Amino acid sequence: MVDSMKMPPYAANSYDLTRILREELETKYVRENINKWIDLIFGVDQKSPEKYNLFFPAAYPDYHKENKIERLLEDVDAATNLEIQKNIISNMSEMYIIPPKLFKESLNTII
Repeated sequence: MVDSMKMPPYAANSYDLTRILREELETKYVRENINKWIDLIFGVDQKSPEKYNLFFPAAYPDYHKENKIERLLEDVDAATNLEIQKNIISNMSEMYIIPPKLFKESLNTII
């Protein structure tokens, strides 16, 4: 049962927590800034450290292509190199869930 889970001190139960979070999501601040969050998580700013994106860069599926992990493994034979790359990608996908990029342009230009 969900109500048996520990609730934050400001919520009496899961229904109260849902009500509080819903009210917060409907504030003027969120309405005015949700597009920035969407750009950061799903859009053009997804890999932008300047926008305070905190996802680990190597967790993105295409990181190995952009940053040439192969250069780091030049002294290793091809089979070992490939195995290491597969392990890196596999481990990152298990450690982090990176949302796919859904928007190629900023929502500011769309809205």
